[in-house]
Amino acid sequence: MNKSYNKIHVPYDVKGDNEVFDYIVVGSGPAGSMAALELARHGFETLLIEAGGNVSNNNITTPGLMIRTWDDESIAWNFRVDYMDQSRNARKDIIYPRASAIGGCANHNGMVNIYPRAHGFDRLVDITGDSSWSESTFRGYFESIQLESPPPADPKMDRRFLTLSTDKFSGMKDDPKGKYIVNAITESIEHEKNKQNVNDKQAIGTTEFEPESQYFVPNNIDRKVSPPVRRGPRRAVVDEMARNPKLTVWTESLVTKIILEGNIAKGVEYMPGAHLYRASPIARREKKAAPAIKKVYARKEIVVSGGTFNTPQIMMLSGIGDSNELKALGIEPKVHLPGVGKNLRDHIELSVVWELDSDYVAVDGCRFTDASDDACWQQYLNNSGAYTHGGPLHLQMLKTKPELKYNDIWYYAFLGAFVGFTDDMVRLGTTSLRHMSFVVLNPYSGLNQGTVTLTSNDPRDMPYINFRQYQGENADEDFRRMKYGFEQARKNLKVFSEIGKEIIPGPNVTSDEDVKKFIMDNTFSHHACGTMKIGKDSDPMAVLDSNFRVRGVKNLRVVDQSVMPEAIGDFPTLFTYLLGLKAAEAILSSN
Repeated sequence: MNKSYNKIHVPYDVKGDNEVFDYIVVGSGPAGSMAALELARHGFETLLIEAGGNVSNNNITTPGLMIRTWDDESIAWNFRVDYMDQSRNARKDIIYPRASAIGGCANHNGMVNIYPRAHGFDRLVDITGDSSWSESTFRGYFESIQLESPPPADPKMDRRFLTLSTDKFSGMKDDPKGKYIVNAITESIEHEKNKQNVNDKQAIGTTEFEPESQYFVPNNIDRKVSPPVRRGPRRAVVDEMARNPKLTVWTESLVTKIILEGNIAKGVEYMPGAHLYRASPIARREKKAAPAIKKVYARKEIVVSGGTFNTPQIMMLSGIGDSNELKALGIEPKVHLPGVGKNLRDHIELSVVWELDSDYVAVDGCRFTDASDDACWQQYLNNSGAYTHGGPLHLQMLKTKPELKYNDIWYYAFLGAFVGFTDDMVRLGTTSLRHMSFVVLNPYSGLNQGTVTLTSNDPRDMPYINFRQYQGENADEDFRRMKYGFEQARKNLKVFSEIGKEIIPGPNVTSDEDVKKFIMDNTFSHHACGTMKIGKDSDPMAVLDSNFRVRGVKNLRVVDQSVMPEAIGDFPTLFTYLLGLKAAEAILSSN
């Protein structure tokens, strides 16, 4: 390998192609970054290839500017999705934001880092038939990435990058509305006083029981620096690059296909260039011509970590998928795997919003920018004010039926108006300075009818994505849970009745018919998974085995949220880091 390429760069200067590495990891999101770093730590020449750039800006790093990342064109990949079948006149062509840059969606998420509940791991052991998917395995990974953990004996094996804190939004103590918020989150405050958090072993429950509870939300805001910043996997990648010559990162390199020789994966084809994929608003505006295809090869294995939408797209473009569907698009089938792009799942969510009688004191003068004349930005630079905080305020978990072992509805609270992902979401979020939102989340939706399908054989085109919410055999149960959660959220928000009113859905939505219409028309999601699912040999729709290997193909694995047979990990970012480490361990064990 030419060591001059051992840097984060756009590989325009590569003379010819045919570079060779031990491993190629496609995609630098939470899973791909962790897998690539671990392989490089063990002495293997590893290429981490990323379609986006090496981006770090104030929108990404400033906790209070989190919402600005959702329309930051430097990282935005804005997919459009249908939530129901085309035959139904609702929930079509809805924006579904993703992020393309080193670190992936950890650059624009809500900074929530919650460890999965114990019973979720039991489900994974059952589905895979593999005891290594147990909670104890993942607890070890979790402890190994936290900055607060002791360093390993070998400094070269140091995985620690993640700092976790609970954001109590201390500025609310000076706000007259603060006492009403305190009344809504009393149990969270008590847990904080007792130094208990939602990731503790007690909180995650057991195989037989999970307690109902409330907690402040752990986030990855580093409060040991001034001012505090979001700290994510990009930092881990950059730090590893500085000390480890075995890691190479190519940015702005859109992988288009896996190179197969028979049923053996040998390398990848890619297009060098910025903003080539048409989920990018810049790509759609600039309409660049496609650059010449280049190739890069792996001596050992290729690991695809493109995410729930792009990983199946890459597979299908490579001839791996349902043979009949591929033939219809003029793609030569190489490996028939009908489960590719199927089983699209997600948590489903719904917002209830109240408008209060005045703006929050803490956001007085905030424009949610890094402009020099934004008073709140100046406060942030002095380590104070609203921009030092970000993400949900607190989390509540409860059961929709008393006989249930596990909590099946969650709420998280936002200061501001959040109604899901819309084309108007950033304007709404930065101007709603007197609002409180309770978001109902169904963490274990039975949704499994969704699909990701190619619209063409052009690798720059977005696939067609349809979640098919409230369809299939689990639709009634999903609706029952969401209706229960919706009613509880409305009830809980009445603590603000002295100083505000419900505006979404509004007090006139009371009849069963109106409530059903509101839920059906406003359910959203943003934690997609399942389109390359792991499963047992007996499952004809399982694309991967329990070691992340693509069935019927040698030297090809997948690790990202697409591998999950069900939605495990109620906010998936933290669990996705751990998946990356598990995949790396599986690779190292077999090599």
